[in-house]
Amino acid sequence: MHKLEIKDINMNYHSLKGETEAIKNLCFYVDEGDFVSIVGPSGCGKSTLLNIICGLIKPSSGEIYLDGEEIKGINPKIGYMFQKDHLFEWLTVWDNIRLGLKIKHQYTKESEVRIKALLNSYGLYQFRLHHPSELSGGMRQRVALIRTLALNPEVLLLDEPFSALDYQSRLKVSDEIYEIIKKEGKTALMVTHDISEAISTSSKIIVMSKRPAYLKRELDISFDNGFTSPLKRREAPDFRVYFNTIWKELDTNE
Repeated sequence: MHKLEIKDINMNYHSLKGETEAIKNLCFYVDEGDFVSIVGPSGCGKSTLLNIICGLIKPSSGEIYLDGEEIKGINPKIGYMFQKDHLFEWLTVWDNIRLGLKIKHQYTKESEVRIKALLNSYGLYQFRLHHPSELSGGMRQRVALIRTLALNPEVLLLDEPFSALDYQSRLKVSDEIYEIIKKEGKTALMVTHDISEAISTSSKIIVMSKRPAYLKRELDISFDNGFTSPLKRREAPDFRVYFNTIWKELDTNE
């Protein structure tokens, strides 16, 4: 059984000008512990797909399955890390992280211990009483991830999580976020425009076509044992081969 299964998803938008076909017969799966990236042309519906998976948008047709059960609406087993960190500037790091739990009336002694452990593990405990404006961009993203992990989801959806960072910070933070997700044993599905970022983090890459988006190619990614981190993977001989393969898929007009 697959952890997450996207089955025959279609998404059509209706307006005064008529019907727009956004996603067409999209099918793929994500297995337990996978880190899967979705790439495709701008505006092809990558973020729309994440919104469908997490239950924010209902597809025109098709189903999403989690552990073999159809998802209908918001599911607590799925966490969403948005493009912007959406931290509240007037709250401390500690209060930002526990906010979701308090809203859901799930803030307990056990969850408090879990938050402290996450902050300790990822170098943020000493900043727990700081406000977001006092943190670097990379630290803010780690706080946003810990806020999502505090809810203890099984699947993480990441929508361009590093796009607001400068290039050097982006490399460093993608390495850090990848390590956190792997260490916490989560299954991840990430949308990105950055081919190198997708290759360096993923076990599989989904290439979507231009709108109406369909599955153009599914590419398994594997590296030798010496290339374990995203930064190291960029140095691997196979990296350029993967890059060229995906670039050619995106460079066609199909």
